[in-house]
Amino acid sequence: MVYVGDMLALSGLGRYHGARYLWLLPWAQSADGLRMAAGIDLTLLLALLHGVVFAVACTRVAGDMHAVSAEEAS
Repeated sequence: MVYVGDMLALSGLGRYHGARYLWLLPWAQSADGLRMAAGIDLTLLLALLHGVVFAVACTRVAGDMHAVSAEEAS
């Protein structure tokens, strides 16, 4: 899910050309508008969010490892 969000933020729906993709054009334009809607590039906010999620994951893993080592010691 994180990968899909990153790809949508970085490249929108992609670069589609030709008559067979005309139905996709309004969605691609709205995705491009959403990317810059906050006044800054959405990928910067995603990078911050990923940093927070990574820090939370690391602290949970560290807590689990301490619990396992304490369990093995007793």
